[in-house]
Amino acid sequence: MKKIISLILAFGMIITSFEMAAAAEFNDISGEKLTEAVDFLSTLGIINGYDDDTFRPDSLITRAEFAVILARTMNLNEQSDNDKHYYYDVPSNHWATGAINQLTKLGIISGYGDNKFGLDDHILVQDTYKMLLSVCGYDQYAQMNGGYPNGYISAAFSSELAKGVNAAASDEVTRGQVAMLVYNALSIDTYTQDYAGSYKISDTNLLYLYRRLTK
Repeated sequence: MKKIISLILAFGMIITSFEMAAAAEFNDISGEKLTEAVDFLSTLGIINGYDDDTFRPDSLITRAEFAVILARTMNLNEQSDNDKHYYYDVPSNHWATGAINQLTKLGIISGYGDNKFGLDDHILVQDTYKMLLSVCGYDQYAQMNGGYPNGYISAAFSSELAKGVNAAASDEVTRGQVAMLVYNALSIDTYTQDYAGSYKISDTNLLYLYRRLTK
């Protein structure tokens, strides 16, 4: 629950600028849902395109790139915690180090189990499921349903995080698929713990909770 509240409060700091910024126009985006997702996320500065006005939705994305996107979604300070050393292959001067370290500290992101992160490795669909669902509170749900990766794959479909993403869980994820997944994560039901300690799926989403908290 703490992760969810932290994201809501952080997201509240960037959502206020949404109406003030113009949506980026990319010449290689097609499809209503993808266009909606990319425009929304690019307006918030979460996902960027290229200088030639392309988004390149079919290009693969690295683990470092996804960490930065996730940190921006949570409005984390990308320049913070650069002095931490969680992974031997993440130098303090790398452009993604702050994002990776903060997400690691929050328990949202992890390496390969041998203190290696794999900055330039292409990230898998199932790994994006895991990280986004962790932010939305689904770790307990996933553990009760087989853990990683099967529990998170199950949660991705039952929560509709995977809606509109045509890819196998073991595939390498593309920029377009990441845009859809991040966009979906803001509107899926959250998984929360009540005061009695019981976990349940709540029919509220991050944007709805944000609006309630900021009224």
